[in-house]
Amino acid sequence: MIGDDEIIHRASFDPMHVHPKKGTLKNSFIKGVDLLKGELSVWRQSEASKCSANDIADIIATPDGNSLWGLHGASAAAIRSLISPDDHRRLFCVVDETETNDQGGHHPAHAHIRFCQHQLAKIEDTSSDLFIHAREQLIQLLSKSGLGWARPNPTN
Repeated sequence: MIGDDEIIHRASFDPMHVHPKKGTLKNSFIKGVDLLKGELSVWRQSEASKCSANDIADIIATPDGNSLWGLHGASAAAIRSLISPDDHRRLFCVVDETETNDQGGHHPAHAHIRFCQHQLAKIEDTSSDLFIHAREQLIQLLSKSGLGWARPNPTN
């Protein structure tokens, strides 16, 4: 079980998730198909996971042609507090899921963010108004919570 006080991080990669001129996150930071399938990969920073943000940054597999741009975090409680505008019920669950990839990789600090079942039943696809609203809320929360992390730049 993931505690409300655990910090949940989503990794961003440059150039995959970063607008080249703006230096801000693209919507692809929250991959629509992964969120819809309930498989949005995130990492747990807590005493329970025994991982710090630096540990997580060292664990994450960086896609070819990209570099780790940052970790964007929020408490599990904050993610769970995002609500639907139509029924005022919780949008997301944070699920302990140790599987990290399709090749059988596992890590105890890995997790998924997924829609709660009652919300998922209302979403047809990634163009659904509820999906778009929920994704925007999640991007805002993770990118602006102040709990993020970026690898220190050794040249500064």
